[in-house]
Amino acid sequence: MELGKVQPSTTIVDEPRSWGSWSPKNYGGGNYGTVTVRKALASSYNIPAVITYEKIISQDPASYLEKMGVTSLVEADHQNLSFALGASENGISVEENINAYATFGNNGKFADGYMIDKITTADGDVVYEHETKPVDVFSPQTTYLTIDMMRDVINSGTGAYVKSRLKYGGVDWAGKTGTSQNYDDAWFIATNPNVTFGTWLGYEIPDSIYDSSSSLSYSQRTQNLWAQLINAASDINPELVAPSERFKQPDGIVSRSYCSISGDLASDLCQKAGLVKSDIYNSKYVPTKVDDSLIAGSQIVIAGKAVAAGSDTPKEFTLGNGLMFNPEWLERKGINNVSQLIPRTDTDKWQQIGAPKTRLASYKIENDGKAPLAPTSVNYKDNKLKWNKPDSSDIVGYRIYRKSNSDGNYKLVGNTSNTEFSVEDDNATYQVKAVDYFGLESSPSNEIVIGKDPKSADESESKKAKEEKEQKKKEEKKKEKQE
Repeated sequence: MELGKVQPSTTIVDEPRSWGSWSPKNYGGGNYGTVTVRKALASSYNIPAVITYEKIISQDPASYLEKMGVTSLVEADHQNLSFALGASENGISVEENINAYATFGNNGKFADGYMIDKITTADGDVVYEHETKPVDVFSPQTTYLTIDMMRDVINSGTGAYVKSRLKYGGVDWAGKTGTSQNYDDAWFIATNPNVTFGTWLGYEIPDSIYDSSSSLSYSQRTQNLWAQLINAASDINPELVAPSERFKQPDGIVSRSYCSISGDLASDLCQKAGLVKSDIYNSKYVPTKVDDSLIAGSQIVIAGKAVAAGSDTPKEFTLGNGLMFNPEWLERKGINNVSQLIPRTDTDKWQQIGAPKTRLASYKIENDGKAPLAPTSVNYKDNKLKWNKPDSSDIVGYRIYRKSNSDGNYKLVGNTSNTEFSVEDDNATYQVKAVDYFGLESSPSNEIVIGKDPKSADESESKKAKEEKEQKKKEEKKKEKQE
């Protein structure tokens, strides 16, 4: 953020990645699709951290830690991508780590920790007095944005457990959890406008602190310890440890709307997709480019997911005002598998965006040359025909056919992408056919007769009239005989 490469709303595609022989994984091994820097930090996602770090590794980002008082770095730490995840040659002491984090609570200035403030003689003469020499590390804007994202760690991220353990509510805490390889170490460090405090759990000789039998996870145990110590310190000096004032937002921080697909300024199409969000920025690094990740185009919805309409796809089932990912944007971003873009939030909105034909990936539909199976269990209720979707994966819709009598011919009366269709409560017979992505039509479903067959009704009327006529003749003959 200090170098203007990312802001909290910058989007990163969290997908399986390798750098040479190194293939880092997220905790739990999953991937989360398109996420913002804010979300990645709050949830401690590893792959987005490495992707971000790679953007600036040529500018020696490790040197910022040295400005923050970290003395244990070696040359390799300045060059290795794994340093993005804290994999340093010699590790870091609890004192130096918390000392460094205090920079964020001190408006971006590092002030080295110390034990002795002053030494005086019995007569009050000052023999020694500590003199603080602050080091400028981050701008007030970068510092505040970092604080604001670290608030999310506690409010909704990996440090959320600590909130339930705090005795003094309303304190403006901003924090970060940390876990090392094989669960050998667990950290929680947090800062407020007055103090920075941290805890570490681990063994002198590294060993796993993971314990599946415990009611609390290793991270919760660390946060619980932190909270107990902070609560005790707050009891002693609440004005210092649990202040009511909040971190002050500096000048140069602005709020803007952005498209959560690209992180660029929101476009009308992104608004239409329902994927516009807002966040705060350093005014120097507000995005100026309008999102171009989407284009309008015809698409089809199959199994709840939107795909680009094919050349043979029946037009009546296409959504002409639909949205698709812009092929040029995908090419520019090096995205080959559209499905890996989809995050675990707003999933339904993302799935309604079509994939261009050249980027179908997991949406890809193979033409097996076979017509789909016919709809089953067609029935009529409440002026609606309803049926079950057949077991065919490429169905895009259904055509409804009607005939007015048993000797008549079926005529197309409508189509739908759903499994129901409203009809008039009349005397007619209906059938339904499924249609697939390639325009092939299924055999007809079972017939469903509504009311009476008009022809049958006519025949019944004719038969009744004939019977009445015969009866009348019989009665007349009987009468003549009697006379």
